[in-house]
Amino acid sequence: MTQINPDKYSVAWFKLAEFVVRKEKEKALGIFKLLSYSIKDSALISQLEGDLLLSFQDSKAIESYHRAAIDYENSERFIEACAVYEHLLNLETNSIEYAQKILDLSKNVKNEAKILRSWCLLFEVLAKKNMWKEIDDRCAQATNFFEDSRIIHEEVVNIVLRQKSYEKKFLHYHLNRAIEYLLEVDNKKLQQFIARLAASDNDAYKHASRILEKN
Repeated sequence: MTQINPDKYSVAWFKLAEFVVRKEKEKALGIFKLLSYSIKDSALISQLEGDLLLSFQDSKAIESYHRAAIDYENSERFIEACAVYEHLLNLETNSIEYAQKILDLSKNVKNEAKILRSWCLLFEVLAKKNMWKEIDDRCAQATNFFEDSRIIHEEVVNIVLRQKSYEKKFLHYHLNRAIEYLLEVDNKKLQQFIARLAASDNDAYKHASRILEKN
């Protein structure tokens, strides 16, 4: 196995960057292979390989990132695994598989903000596919992950309003729950929420106004 002399190690990384800039793919991959022998972390090697392949718009980057995510998960580095899956989701924005994986891994981190973000990533993908019933079912599952699970409904409303089309009945249900939650916990945040509705969707704003008139 050939290894790079430590004195030439930094120079090799600069050379790799130079090959990438010059779009010399084979040379870049060749020097990366040599450099990888000095990296003892298989997950990191696969992630860097993915970055390199992606810079050349090579579809094999997905395979490398996938290997990296699995290796991170197997070594219980859940934050790193989530980050790689989020990158994969950015590359394949309609992948329920990646969004679900991010959610599953985030539960190991035990951070409510990260778990909420993971639910939102999944809802975003489902909303793009008009899978409203699936979102409702997942909201029911979210009950066990938050001190007050109603927090999820505000996020669902925000996600739905970013779509080109949606079911009004679906939106109104989550709007009701979101306002119910905000009325109890944060009046300032409620006002900000209503202001966003007024700016983005007239029907949603009118429905929210009717709810507030009853309270």
